[in-house]
Amino acid sequence: LHGIIVQTNDLAALIAKKNVPSYDDSPVVLKNPDGVSVSPVIDPATTDPWNSGTLNFAVKGTAEIEWSIDTAKLASDLAGKSENALNTILTGYPGIERARAVFRPVWRSSFPAKASDIKILFESATATKGD
Repeated sequence: LHGIIVQTNDLAALIAKKNVPSYDDSPVVLKNPDGVSVSPVIDPATTDPWNSGTLNFAVKGTAEIEWSIDTAKLASDLAGKSENALNTILTGYPGIERARAVFRPVWRSSFPAKASDIKILFESATATKGD
């Protein structure tokens, strides 16, 4: 009896690498692992595929990939910076497609000095790819 364990984050990275042209090896997660099936592709002429150096797999289904963002690091990077620095800081976060900063009170034009005072909310935009 042979079994193969595939880490979902490794599978997510592989799917992103094959299907998202701008993917840069950033951490990603597979939001719907049950929507994807992974099965070995074994040459019928091979007598012992489990002990070979490599094993090929077929991946089928609809994958929902989401970039993992370290919100604590992002808040730390934003702390004390002006509103104008937002776009520059976000270049270090390729998983963020677009962002909007809301300052309260409205006359404020910089992020709070303490990262813990910065609230970060995400709206998910999933990338999907069929069979």
